[in-house]
Order: sequence, then C-alpha cells, then structure tokens
Amino acid sequence: MSRIVIPQMKKQGKGAIVNIASTAHLTPMPLVAVYCATKRYVRWLSLAMERELFKYNITVQCVTPAFVRTELLQFSNILSRNKFVGTPVEMYARSAVFTLGKTQETTGYWTHAMLSCQHSCSQNEDYDIFLGFFSSMSTFYEMLLSTINLVGLLATVSFLYDNFKSLFSILKAVLEPYFRPQLPHTLPEKFGKWAENLCKTEVKWIVADFSKGKAVYEHIKKELLDIPIGILVNNVGCASHPDELCNRSEDWLWNIINLNVGAVTLMSRIVIPQMKKQGKGAIVNIASTAHLAPMPLLAVYSATKRYVRSLSLTMERELLKHNITVQCVEPWFVRTELTQFSETLSRGMFFGTPVEAFTRSAVFTLGKTQETTGYWTHAIMVKFLLYAIIYKLKKEQFQSFHLSLLPEWLRIRISHAFTDYLRKEWLKKQVEEKEK
Repeated sequence: MSRIVIPQMKKQGKGAIVNIASTAHLTPMPLVAVYCATKRYVRWLSLAMERELFKYNITVQCVTPAFVRTELLQFSNILSRNKFVGTPVEMYARSAVFTLGKTQETTGYWTHAMLSCQHSCSQNEDYDIFLGFFSSMSTFYEMLLSTINLVGLLATVSFLYDNFKSLFSILKAVLEPYFRPQLPHTLPEKFGKWAENLCKTEVKWIVADFSKGKAVYEHIKKELLDIPIGILVNNVGCASHPDELCNRSEDWLWNIINLNVGAVTLMSRIVIPQMKKQGKGAIVNIASTAHLAPMPLLAVYSATKRYVRSLSLTMERELLKHNITVQCVEPWFVRTELTQFSETLSRGMFFGTPVEAFTRSAVFTLGKTQETTGYWTHAIMVKFLLYAIIYKLKKEQFQSFHLSLLPEWLRIRISHAFTDYLRKEWLKKQVEEKEK
C-alpha cells in the first residue's frame, strides 16, 4: 500500500503515511512469535521510509500501541478490560491523531506510553548496560577491571585449549579456496555430486520455487514424508541493489517478502512437529547484520531481516523444552551473487568473505551460541571494535562507527549514507556497462 501511494505524494510534494505496529516489537515474545516479528518488521520499515521520504515533505509515522479494545482481544478477559490494558478504540484514536506531524514514533495514548517506558527502562538492547558500568566509583572500577582482565585471560586460554580443532578447521577453511580447483558451476554438480563425493552423503533433490508462495510448500511436505530431519537451515532469501521503496516493482516486493519472510516461517512450521516427535533437532535461520538499524534504500530487506531475528529468538524460547536448538546467523557481507552489484562488497578481507570459508566457520557455532555473525571478521566489524570505514563521496569523507553503540536515529543516518554510496556505485556501473 505504501508502494502504491508514494509516487502520488511525491508529485503533490506532501503527504503522510501512518503505519500501525505494536509494543510487541519491544522484545521477542514466545507463543506470539510471528505476530511480534511482523510488528518489528513494520517499525523497521517505517523508520527507513521516514528517512527516505523526508526530503519529499512526506511524513512517516509509526504508531506502537499496547492493547486496544478490539475484536482481536476478545480471546482474553484481561486484555479486553481494565483502564491500562484494553483502551477503548474511540478514545485511543482521538488521542493518537494529535501526534501526527509532531513525532516520528508514538504509542498513541498516555497509559501505553507508561507501559512502554517501563519496559524500555528495564531492558534496552543497545547500550544501557554500558551506562551503568561506567557510573561505578574509581576504586571499584579498578578492582573490577583487574578481575575482568584475569577472568578474560582464563576464559581465552580455556577457549583456545577446548577449541583448538575448531580454530584449525577455520584457518583451513580460510586458506582452502586459494589452493583447490574451482568447483563445478551447475547446481546439481556443485552441490549434489560434490556432497556425495566429499562427504559420502546421499543427496535428495527437491526442486521448489519459493517465490510462488503458498503452493510450493505442499509439494515440499510430500517430498519430505518419512525422511527424518535433524537440521533445517533456512537460507532462502533475496536482495538487490539499494533503491527507494517507491522505485521497487510490486513483483519484487512480493518476491522478497515471500522469500525472506514466508520461507523461514513456513519451512520451520513444516519440520517442527517431526522434530518434537524425535525429541531433538536444530533450526538455523540466516538473517543479516542489516537488522541492526533501519536502512533507507534497503528498507524492506532490512525489515525482513529484523523479522527473521525476532522470529528466531522467540522460536528458541518456545522449542527449548523439546530439545530443539534454534540459532540465528547474522553475517556481514558474504561473496555471493547477491553482492555482485557492488565491487566494494565483493572484495576485501572484511567485505565479501568467500562462501566456503564462511560456512565452514559458521557450522562450528551451532549448539554453542544462540546468535552469531558466523565468522571472525564479521564479529569484529559488528560487535567489538569502533571501526572506521572511509569512503570518498564527492571530495568528502564518510566515517561509519560501531553501529550497536550508537543511538538509533544516528544509526539510520549512517546506514543511509552507506547505502546511498552503494547505490551510486551501482548506477555508475550500469552507465559503464551501457557505454561498452
């Protein structure tokens, strides 16, 4: 719907889009996993759209109510009554409408704001823990620092001792692509025969076009009958060069939602009952570091990856009692066809990690951590260092710092500058190809 109305609003030079999310976006919620993840998607999409469209004088607001007394809440007496829980629709709507144009994000009603504020104060996923740490007294700080150094040293030694084989395998994976012949490029040869010969594994091929939506999953269900499934890796997905939401075709939008959101949800739904019967299993969902901040020019892609992370965390909590492991892998940039539009993303040590090296590294984290970037350089870029990536943009320099330590509004602007650079790089590449 946003895609439909944006072009007209651009011509008018004004407009407003109000997207209704929910306070369910604040934290992954088991038993309402998909609902919670969709509301995170809506919020992420709204924040990215706001940054894309502000130059056209188009306001984008995200409304995140707690509980409003509608038919959706009739299943619960607690949610459909009470002053703080279950606000009447008319009262809520009259309050929320006054916030349009005044704030980019709102709960819409004062009692909802109190509930949301209480949650935010008790759990901030970005940097509240750092503020509490640095407020310690100097003497206590020195003692604590010494203790941390000692514990860190012991933990490092223990890790190296217990995981020597894993570290050796990762090093081997990094060097192996440079010393072995090129693998076949056809799909059956590259994956089927290669897996059978190298791993002595029988391979069953199921041909499925996930972009076709619901119809494909019945076919997959039939093909998987009587096959015990131990591990599901949800790696179906698509991406494209950076561009504004209104420039994306409707077919492309449906494809990315079907592939990035639909596939991970429905494939998990298919295999979970069998894993419950077996009393064990593992599901690995491939997200992206794009979930760290709403990304203008990659608005839908970023929002879908936020959905995947939220869904993964809630599934992990739901399935823990059934001995089913759920892991969310959030890589930086891996050298695949999805990054071919940009030379920056396809080269370098930190950009464009070879697929073979990444997968060999990521597989060692399964069962050890619930959430991972999958590769050491990706972890450095995202989790540990205040890194600087310098690009020359029209004789100016753009510096990008560690995203998860910055406030969200600044993260959005940094992401916008980065994706805008990639978009210009892609457009330049298109012009050069036409001239050839």
